[in-house]
Amino acid sequence: MCNSFTICSPEALEQVLRELSAEPDAPALDGLSAGGTAFPGSLAPVIMGKDGSEVPTSALSVHDLHFGWPVEWKKRTVFNARFDSLLAEKAPWGDALTTSRCIVPCESFHETHRSEMTTSPRTGKPVKRRYRFTSPDGKPLLLAAVCRGDSFSIVTVEPNDDVAPIHDRMPLVLALEEARLWLDPRTPLVHLAPLADRSEASLRPIPEGPPLPQIDQPELPLLCGEDTAR
Repeated sequence: MCNSFTICSPEALEQVLRELSAEPDAPALDGLSAGGTAFPGSLAPVIMGKDGSEVPTSALSVHDLHFGWPVEWKKRTVFNARFDSLLAEKAPWGDALTTSRCIVPCESFHETHRSEMTTSPRTGKPVKRRYRFTSPDGKPLLLAAVCRGDSFSIVTVEPNDDVAPIHDRMPLVLALEEARLWLDPRTPLVHLAPLADRSEASLRPIPEGPPLPQIDQPELPLLCGEDTAR
């Protein structure tokens, strides 16, 4: 579950746009969100077709959209979309994978460890230790996403070896050619499905804060009715 990421600088965003479009001159990106951390509800730059419609990568544009997809049955927005749910067109995604693919460029995305703890610098209390994931070469990450109106949701898949020790899901991080494939509306879904395998994607996990000592918990007896599959 990716619930925060670091927004690219304007210079990095322009470079990403040049590389994706294969054009030497990127349009001016004035007035867009830049830097800082995006959380659900935040505005963040998203790469898509001009005027919000999807077109080949020779006509890309960047728009500030809200991180999180509103749904009727939930007060909070849905900020992650499982790739398998998108392929199956499950609610609330419908045909989003066919009609509204986009890319979220970022410097890093963040996940909390399932068991490691650290001390919160704000409260001084124990909290789950957070990890930042960056590309090994320091270039921006390209996260697959889907959008609707003024909102977007980041697509997630099974974790690779870099993420699995920390979290059970990861964003669909794309290489440059894969991102072009994702943005091209002519790409059929059958050609997108193999992108779920991120075993070859390389990420650098960076822990935040010193770890607290692990305390072994005594094994408790199984209670009647307890779900052993959890």
